[in-house]
Amino acid sequence: MATRLPPHPPAPRHRRNPPHHGRQRRTPRRRPRTLGDGAAPPVGQAQWRSAMDARSGSRNPTRQRGRETKPRTSQADKWALHLTAAQQYYEREGHLQVPRKHVERIVGEDQEEQELRLGAWVGNQRSRAATLSPERTEQLSAVGMRWT
Repeated sequence: MATRLPPHPPAPRHRRNPPHHGRQRRTPRRRPRTLGDGAAPPVGQAQWRSAMDARSGSRNPTRQRGRETKPRTSQADKWALHLTAAQQYYEREGHLQVPRKHVERIVGEDQEEQELRLGAWVGNQRSRAATLSPERTEQLSAVGMRWT
């Protein structure tokens, strides 16, 4: 005679996720943020940040007082900088088969040493060969770029 196994016990009911039986669970209401002086914040996140900046006297909350930021570099300048790094690598190694994770150190116009991720840049230029301008393709070919 075969023994019967007891039925499976019901699934445990967790306190964190009780059954709602078709109802939506109410979430606690959050208190509205204030600016510290009791005034309600403006509607959006950008307005909130600008109000907070106005209180602290800073236009940019990430900028520290008394510290200047570097001017932004244009895409053409970045491309020229990477091309210079590629020329430096080619003169030293004799090829442009740069490993993907290679970082090249070059001295920029401001006599400051910079580290450029040359391996990733060269790989990206190879994959974008069809969309590169003819001038850039010619510049890279002159350096010694192998496209395949």
